[in-house]
Amino acid sequence: MDGLPIEIMGMIVRKLESRDFLNFRLANRSLRARSFQDFTKKYFETRRHILSRHSLETLRKVATHPAFGSALRVLVIHPDHLTARHLANFRNKEGAAVDKLCYEQHLAEQDYLAASGYDTACLAQALLKATNCRTIFIEDDINHRPWGARSLEKLTGVEPNSTLDSSESRKFFARAIHVIFAAVAAGCVPLQRFELYVGLSRVPVDPGMLQLPDFCLTMSPISSTLTTLRFTVGPPERESVLPWAKHLVRFIVQFSGLEVLRLGFDSRIQTGDLKALSEGICLKNLRVLEIDTVSGTEDHLARLLLAHKMTLRDVYLELIELPTLESWKSLLRTIRDELCLDRLEITDCEASDRIIMFGGKQLSDSISIQGGKEALNNLIGTLMLGKMI
Repeated sequence: MDGLPIEIMGMIVRKLESRDFLNFRLANRSLRARSFQDFTKKYFETRRHILSRHSLETLRKVATHPAFGSALRVLVIHPDHLTARHLANFRNKEGAAVDKLCYEQHLAEQDYLAASGYDTACLAQALLKATNCRTIFIEDDINHRPWGARSLEKLTGVEPNSTLDSSESRKFFARAIHVIFAAVAAGCVPLQRFELYVGLSRVPVDPGMLQLPDFCLTMSPISSTLTTLRFTVGPPERESVLPWAKHLVRFIVQFSGLEVLRLGFDSRIQTGDLKALSEGICLKNLRVLEIDTVSGTEDHLARLLLAHKMTLRDVYLELIELPTLESWKSLLRTIRDELCLDRLEITDCEASDRIIMFGGKQLSDSISIQGGKEALNNLIGTLMLGKMI
């Protein structure tokens, strides 16, 4: 194995499970040294953590390590947390081996971290040292468990909650947003990319949770350094259109350097929602706009696109519903005549409760249009309605 080219050895170790990879590195010093780059890439380039003492202190240790800290590129914060309601739900399950005292101790510690600001301080120290980390995600990906969640479950007998299904959980998550941006400000981190995917197919993030204290921006370069913002949110059930749309617009436009924006919604927002967003969002550097799960009129969608006609180059429309086929043709004519796009991609879009089709082919996957006005003319001429949804 020592005689293998490093490229071949890299291909081998990348196929190994974690336990096998760690045993492989223990075989001898040569293998340990030669596999170090793959080791750091696999375990330290992207780190997944929760806002618990154990998890945050581990992140700080990684960030301050002379080799591992510089390897960190992407930090993913998971919303796993403890609540009194979650404990009660588990205790009511037959056969559940719950350590109530241990759970309550860790819940009290979670409250202490929030009250004392220790979670913010610990995260800020980590970000300050991880000088190559310029991307933060918040997500609840069930296929990847964050550091600290499994040990917390073993100690308490209860899997941490990652949903926003109670006021207690929503309060925790709103504060988690503040913790992350306050830590970015305290560490003067020139964050470039922020993405938020929490509550998909369950309880979505309320845009009202995204309101940041003023110091998060005044003390940080993030308002100008953040170039990519992607999120999926959902309007609250019992609130008028204006407040949540106003909250969302305010959150977006404070990042004046944005070049890539994804507006994703947990459930299809309606015409009034789109109108409020199209009237409020204007970003002078926007090159890429992704819009997902919206119902509205072509006028409101066109207004949002035309507000960025000088810079916009790529547009992605997914699960968009316009009133009629003519509405789609009108929108596409506006794009053809007013914009200069390099790429237009349309996926699963509708009109009059029917799938939009192009040239007799259902757009159930996607259609990507390149080639300028001629390609758009061809699309407009062959656009038709498909089967009922």
